[in-house]
Amino acid sequence: MLTSTPPGMCAPADPGVTVRSAPALRDESGYIRGYAQYLSFDIPLAARLLAGPAPDLIVAEPPPTTGAVVRVAAALRGAPYAYYAADVWSDAAASTGAPGWVVGALREAERLVLRGAREVLAVNDGVAERVRELGAREVTVVPNGIDTDVFTPTGPRAADAPRAPYFLYAGTASEWQGAGVFIEALRLVHESVPEARLVFLGQGSDWQALKDLAGGDARVEFHDLVPAAQAATWQRGAVASVVSIRPGLGYDFATRPRSSPPWPAARPWSTPDPGRRVRICPPTPWAGPATTTSNRSLLPCGPP
Repeated sequence: MLTSTPPGMCAPADPGVTVRSAPALRDESGYIRGYAQYLSFDIPLAARLLAGPAPDLIVAEPPPTTGAVVRVAAALRGAPYAYYAADVWSDAAASTGAPGWVVGALREAERLVLRGAREVLAVNDGVAERVRELGAREVTVVPNGIDTDVFTPTGPRAADAPRAPYFLYAGTASEWQGAGVFIEALRLVHESVPEARLVFLGQGSDWQALKDLAGGDARVEFHDLVPAAQAATWQRGAVASVVSIRPGLGYDFATRPRSSPPWPAARPWSTPDPGRRVRICPPTPWAGPATTTSNRSLLPCGPP
């Protein structure tokens, strides 16, 4: 595996997998975002692909610039490649209000990558349909999964977690996700449950905007990206895990806003206690009042 490991983190030691990490430019939050940052990974990647052992198959992940480098290198090495479409970058860029020429260039790069791939691996049916529209020939849906040895309902809980009931947003927070809706909803929840907390665990381009929106409220916490085992400790103690997609920006196909008990506990067939009962809240509209009603209804349940 050819990658770039974030500062302060170690590459996973998966059996049978050799991880070769190279440095890359990152922003202040440790995120690879921007033209220079992408190029700082893609240009060395080209050399690594051309100089390394001849591959039978190359699997590329976004961004499309990396996919484009892989397409050229694969052609020169006479090897096929597969492209993992975790999302559709050109649509995401359009949803954040990026300049038209940027969206157009990114879409052409994405089309180039999708059309040349022997196989495209899409994260869900919505993304699969979209990549077909952009030229993908063979598409297989491979939903996201979890490591059930790490994300379990039983085990240690985060020592730094709030004592009060808390909701957890874990992962990347970008403009098109609109995670600020949970901060707005929490303010309404505080009218009846003033001790409730909201914890953000991760990183993203919208991180500072979320901090600004929180306005220093101690009941909204921000913690940096952590390894999976540590993230699991935060999940276990949460009343609910929350995630969102801002609607009406051309990216609704990817998923829908939802709020549910932490998903390790929401998979009873993969836990040591197959009889465990959990309550899953259906998707709610992306709006403060609706999100508030959904989140408030989970509070009496307490941590899972």
